[in-house]
Amino acid sequence: MTDPATIAAAVALGAAVVVAVAACWSALRPRTVYARLHYPGMLASVTGPLLTLAVLLDYGPGLTTAIVALTAGLLWATAPVSSAAIGKLNVVLGERKR
Repeated sequence: MTDPATIAAAVALGAAVVVAVAACWSALRPRTVYARLHYPGMLASVTGPLLTLAVLLDYGPGLTTAIVALTAGLLWATAPVSSAAIGKLNVVLGERKR
């Protein structure tokens, strides 16, 4: 019998695959270049963390999981879409402090 962590890892992996395939197929449809810019954002900000979650659930805490989580965190923080979101958040929070 499969344990719940393995099932949850398979669900997270399946969700990551569905998001990645949907983003790739959807990128073929938009009319403008600017509309196409939204789909790589889904790959960078959704698929990576879901894959990291799947590895965490499957392998459990350890060095392998830490390396995968660090890599995914660095990729997320340096992705253009995520960086723009972080910058916008800093602007909004900076305006509140004034």
